Formats: sequence, C-alpha cells, structure tokens
Amino acid sequence: AAVLDLLGVDRGVIAVTRIDLADGDTTELAILEIEEQTEGTSLEGWPIIPVSAPTGAGLTELAQAIEAVLDTPNPSDLPFRMWIDRSFTIAGAGQVVTGTITSGTVAVSEELEIQPSGDRVRVRGIQHHGREVSSSVGGSRTAINISGASTALERGDLMVAPGTALATTRVLIELQPARSVGAIPDRGAFHLHVGTASRPAQLRRLGTSSAFIARLVDPVAATIGDRIIVRDSG
Repeated sequence: AAVLDLLGVDRGVIAVTRIDLADGDTTELAILEIEEQTEGTSLEGWPIIPVSAPTGAGLTELAQAIEAVLDTPNPSDLPFRMWIDRSFTIAGAGQVVTGTITSGTVAVSEELEIQPSGDRVRVRGIQHHGREVSSSVGGSRTAINISGASTALERGDLMVAPGTALATTRVLIELQPARSVGAIPDRGAFHLHVGTASRPAQLRRLGTSSAFIARLVDPVAATIGDRIIVRDSG
C-alpha cells in the first residue's frame, strides 16, 4: 500500500478475502481498519469487496468493481513504452519479451528500440495471454516476438518507440518519504526501482531541498515524469 501511494496509483479495488472463515462483525471490523489505514493515501475511496473463493461469495461483485475501475482508457497518443519483465526464446519463433504496455500502441512489423542497448528490433508477432493479435495498446499485458536484438534482453530493459528514450547513469529525482519512514538522509547507498528495473544507486541531496542526484553503476532508461521507488540497501 505504501508503494502504491508513492507511485500515485489512484485506481484500484481492495478485496477482503476468506470471509468464509470470519463472522459478519469481524469482516466489518476488517473493512473499517482498511479504511483507516488508507485514509489520506491514493488508495482512499477504493471499493472494498468482501469475497470468498471457496464459497464464491462476492466474486461477481469483485469482477464488476474491477471492470468499472478498468473502464478508463489509457493514453494511446503517447509514444510506445513497455518495461520488459521476462525474456525467453521459443524454438522456431525466436526471442519473446513480455511486459505491460505503459503507453502508446504497438503493431506487427513495427520497428522498436531497446534501451539501454540502443538495439533496433522488429515486431514479428504479438500475443495476449496466448492469443495472436495484430496490435496492442497501453495497459495491456503483452508478449512480443521480436527479431534483430544483438544482445540478450533482460528484466529492466525498456522497449520504446525509436528515439523517445535515452539511458543514463545519473538521474535527478525528487523524493517523498513514505508515511512510515522518518527523514531521508542527505546521502547514502540505496536501490532505485523504476519500471521493472532495479539499480544500486548512490544518492546525494541537493542543498536543503527534497531533490537528489542518483548515480547508478548500470544505466537505466528513466524519463521525465517517471515515478520511482527508492529503498535503503539494508
């Protein structure tokens, strides 16, 4: 919940599970506790649905709540971006990468760019959960069959429209501490998470502001406006 709040995720559904193991009063108490814990965060006001998978109670309501939350289109007029979370090779097809499209659209035969390598690749095929499709849009869970990569792709690489992103080892960031965390030290060793990438980083505060310079050993293709998570290395 703290990470979702820091990322500014303001749409979602909260499921209270296994209500078959609790009486009505206990379930109501759990809902009140959730409302108290999410107050003042981006999760405040999310639908809270009591459910039980073994009995089926609440599952219809849960599906309806999820459908209502998802009934908001993702921006498709922005450049294509997809953080890779998995990469593998299929015999006869070649390299396949999976991820969730952040923005934009992608279609078969289009040319894309991989960061940080800078390789240009061509889309040979697209799938949604095993079903062949000709294109995919922002918010979609997608597998893309590609050709042309000179190096093995891995989790944390960014697939983008050509010329729309550049990898770097220095990032200017503004940090906001989680509600359960005290003051952020002026400098130190941390892990920086952006998209599906995780990078060791040295942070240094700029003056007395909430702005920091993050110095990374390995480059990452962060862009202006990206939300990130920084956690202490310990």
